[in-house]
Amino acid sequence: MKKKFLLLVAIMSVVLSFEAMAKPIEMWYAWTGQEKEAMISLVSKYQQLSGNEVNALMVPFDALQGKFQTMAPQGQGPDIIVGPGDWIGSFSVQKLIEPVDSYVSEESKSGFLKTVLNACKYDGKLYGLPESYKVVAMIYNKDLLPEPPKTTDEMIAKGKEFTQEEESMYGLVYDKGNFYYHIGWIGGFGGTVLDEANNPTFDSSAQISATKFVKSLQEGDKKIMPEEVDYNVMMTLFNEGLAAMIINGPWVIGDLLESGVNFGVTRIPMVSETGKWPSPLVGPEVVMMSSYSKDKAAAYDLIKFITSADAQAEMAVVGHLPSRNEVYDYRNVKRNRVYEYINGFKKQAEVGSPMPTAPEMGAAIWANGNTMLSQVISGTKTSEEASAFVQEKAVESVKELRNR
Repeated sequence: MKKKFLLLVAIMSVVLSFEAMAKPIEMWYAWTGQEKEAMISLVSKYQQLSGNEVNALMVPFDALQGKFQTMAPQGQGPDIIVGPGDWIGSFSVQKLIEPVDSYVSEESKSGFLKTVLNACKYDGKLYGLPESYKVVAMIYNKDLLPEPPKTTDEMIAKGKEFTQEEESMYGLVYDKGNFYYHIGWIGGFGGTVLDEANNPTFDSSAQISATKFVKSLQEGDKKIMPEEVDYNVMMTLFNEGLAAMIINGPWVIGDLLESGVNFGVTRIPMVSETGKWPSPLVGPEVVMMSSYSKDKAAAYDLIKFITSADAQAEMAVVGHLPSRNEVYDYRNVKRNRVYEYINGFKKQAEVGSPMPTAPEMGAAIWANGNTMLSQVISGTKTSEEASAFVQEKAVESVKELRNR
């Protein structure tokens, strides 16, 4: 009887072990359209090569973060989640994601663009690997502007030549009320959005100078922008040949190729006053491992595959910006029509700043930054007044965050 019992236990152990091994690696992501199709193709290749089964679930972006935060602690979340790097801080504080430092060799790390990899870190630890990244740059109409400006003085001079307000024609158009598009100018004036202790810096001289500069572009003898503009207006004017330059990101490449506009991508011009390049935020699309994954080795194996150079080369043809240096030298990438554009964004990223992963970013920066821009652009407050106003609010938000 005892032998039969021991045999049964052994059989059950084998069965349970097999079931654990056979359980699919679950991955959640939010890509749609061509990006989704390319990812499904990659997952299929991985399954064939590794023999591991993968359940790749598309979750709408607006629901992805909250669903992961709710389901992961219940043991019902994925092994892997793909999302923007600025989720890392809050996910780490909530102990939802696993550091991957012990899985990644120094040689592998060295293959990534340094700014992009640094944007995957929080509190000195690496919380995932970047599949790609996003950054805004200057996009210009080559038919209207054969040579893009190198400095802001050139940008203003070239922009004034094209600007005819009565014809709704402008030298530069972008969503200037959106703090995300504005941040590059702060770097161009020598500043950052958070200091080394992750405290807000809205009242810094760099932030004040940046908002003064933007306001100067919509009035007086430097006017090259409309007073009122949003994202949709920007794209309409550019597609209709009524804007010589815009500031936008790689997500627009596909639409512009379909529009027929003859466009190029280059760095946002150097700030003439400071001699510094604008440094927009470089935000990675990070493949992160859940702390609740029951097979972390298998999860990392998939992370390694998705962020490999070969995989990134496939995603590049649908407009993803490769985070590995070597991909820009791949023959199939260089021959693709998107290469000129993704290489332009790469040059911008080289002078960009890593997207902060600190929770303070979400708690205190984005909404207050938009408020500051709205007040300055509309003229309801001066740059100094708006900066002081939102700094006070941001400091209070940080206090609340840290006292939770």
